Amino acid sequence: MVHENIPLVFAAEAIACVQAVTVGRDLGITHAEIERDCLTIIKKV
Repeated sequence: MVHENIPLVFAAEAIACVQAVTVGRDLGITHAEIERDCLTIIKKV
């Protein structure tokens, strides 16, 4: 268990990925390079 609210490492990574994309969008970033680990998470989500 990573945290009482996040039981899996995969879930923690997925939340971090979503938060990064959200912040980028809020900052007006229109292009981003997604690395392999995040791409795997996006495909699974």
